[in-house]
Amino acid sequence: MAWGPIVAVVIACSLILAGLWAISRNIEAARERKRQRLHALQRRISSFLDLVESIPFTYLGSGLRQFALEQVQQSAQEILRLDPTDQRASKMLADVAGQLATPTSEAPPFRLSTQVEASNIRRSLIEAARFLQLQHQQGLLAAQETRQLLNAVKASATRVQIDAMLLKAVEARQQDKAPTALLLYQRALDEIRKHPTYPKKEETIARLLSTLEELGKTSSAFDKPAAVAQGPSALTRALEADMAEEEQWKKKRF
Repeated sequence: MAWGPIVAVVIACSLILAGLWAISRNIEAARERKRQRLHALQRRISSFLDLVESIPFTYLGSGLRQFALEQVQQSAQEILRLDPTDQRASKMLADVAGQLATPTSEAPPFRLSTQVEASNIRRSLIEAARFLQLQHQQGLLAAQETRQLLNAVKASATRVQIDAMLLKAVEARQQDKAPTALLLYQRALDEIRKHPTYPKKEETIARLLSTLEELGKTSSAFDKPAAVAQGPSALTRALEADMAEEEQWKKKRF
């Protein structure tokens, strides 16, 4: 009996099986890469949508809003290229197209009403900064674009800080705490003067100067030098501590 043909058949079968196994492995690896990519795109969409939805447009700004929505749009388009049957991505694409087409002038006005609200927005801005830095580290954002976006987030965080200070000043004034209100208004005024994009800047500065003058003239607390000397000094130290802490986290995040 000739063993040559039998050996040849066995070898051929082994090669075919090895080839089929390799093809199967490659197919499975491709499926896993596709699954991982889809998952990464979905996470990316979720993060950018959180940015848009958790930060009021007043603080988000048109530039950062458009950037975030365009990133959602691009990610949804890539999902559909990988999986044309993904209905969620199709709906997302239509929703984002509608939002991009809506003029930002139609965004509802927003005004801080509580310090808790200010803290929540500030926290969302910190998360936005972390996410943008991560995108840069992963090679998804260029250095210059990352810096521009982080500067916008930093300006928004400072604006939240100013508005929270003004809210505290209004509350102090309503409680007849003139020294506290005066100090808070003055600190807010100093920060507004330094802020590059504070809305209605000159108008707000003029209004605050008028408020400071009015408080200085009408406050009975300022007729008592001893009270003034004791009150604002302690408050000043507390405010300076808060401002120092604020600057520290900005340096770390931006």
